[in-house]
Amino acid sequence: MVDRAGEARRRVGDLELHLSTNPKSSTGYLGVSQKSSKKYFAYTYTSVAGKQNQIRIGYFDTALDGAIAYAKYMRDGAVNEPSAKSRKRKR
Repeated sequence: MVDRAGEARRRVGDLELHLSTNPKSSTGYLGVSQKSSKKYFAYTYTSVAGKQNQIRIGYFDTALDGAIAYAKYMRDGAVNEPSAKSRKRKR
């Protein structure tokens, strides 16, 4: 399924997982990457006062688990609130 913004999505239960359209994605899911420890890391970014911060959602055993956590985080609207888990993105 592709929404009006052109973002690909996949439904799992009552959640819509966000699929990555980047061909270099290691997992196929937006907001989920594989770390060298063979764990999957779910994250998103938010801007606070013009500064971009990474929000760490957590580490997961599978990419699907990370994608589900990302989808729940986005669904619950937590991305609009500054988090103690956030940190400045290093460039």
